[in-house]
Amino acid sequence: MEKLTFDLPIRTFGGSAGGPSAVITGGVHGDEQTGIHTAMLVCERLAQANVLGRVTVLPFSNPEASRVRRRQAPQDGLDLNRTFPGRPDGSYSEQLAWHIWQLTDGYDYLLDLHCCSLYGSTYGMGFYSRHPWAEELLSALMLDTVVHTKGTRGQLYIEAAERRGQKGVLIELPGGQPGGVIDVPAAEKCADGVMNYLVHIGAVQGQEKAWDKTAFCSTLIDCGTAECDGLFKPAVPAGSAVDKGAVLGWIDGKPMTAPCDAVATMVSPMRYAFKGMNLFNLTERRKVQPGEIPCPEAK
Repeated sequence: MEKLTFDLPIRTFGGSAGGPSAVITGGVHGDEQTGIHTAMLVCERLAQANVLGRVTVLPFSNPEASRVRRRQAPQDGLDLNRTFPGRPDGSYSEQLAWHIWQLTDGYDYLLDLHCCSLYGSTYGMGFYSRHPWAEELLSALMLDTVVHTKGTRGQLYIEAAERRGQKGVLIELPGGQPGGVIDVPAAEKCADGVMNYLVHIGAVQGQEKAWDKTAFCSTLIDCGTAECDGLFKPAVPAGSAVDKGAVLGWIDGKPMTAPCDAVATMVSPMRYAFKGMNLFNLTERRKVQPGEIPCPEAK
């Protein structure tokens, strides 16, 4: 394929005071626009802040996908966040991944902003059992819930940490799918957390807010699918901490219960559901121990 050129919107702040450097990416999936809006809000805050290091923000990392409000770019339909570090001579998304990979090189910290669906809740992701700094950074982001990553390769923050030694973590936000919906309150709260994170690492001058409310959880649990057709009625909102056996909702009048102490990271609204439809996502309220989840080999 011919070599492509990309002109991504980029904002850089500071860079002269010798502090640490951080890069923030949004819109790697084009329809995940709460992440894009969060990145834009962070830019507004950085414009008024005393930036001691260098902070670069890429709000629209996959602009062609954003134009059509789709997860993937229409040129090849590849998932950009399973493609890093990309290829300089590959398909459209592989070349875009390679371009972003070059733009984000050399930074000390990397934060990637995503969305987990219209009915989801905010949570962080990181390999905190493998990298102690991930736990520190995810706490500084003032998150209520952190999900341990499965370490799927090709993701920007995973590859940044494993290949380049950058301190990479990710945030999932409500909104996005379907249709590129922005959850404004979630974006505003997350932007506050991002600024606190930047103060924590010394990239921005300010007083860090103490935060000890983060629940560090295991990986997402494969459960929550309807076992029959029927009307689904939720019993808890997304983001709720639930105990083992708690009713999460009813399908055709039958209770669906939590298999363990968990956080409900996504809960469907009331709807007529059909067998096999996913109605909620859970993460177990249990901290993953070092060595428990190995990092998969890169492809």
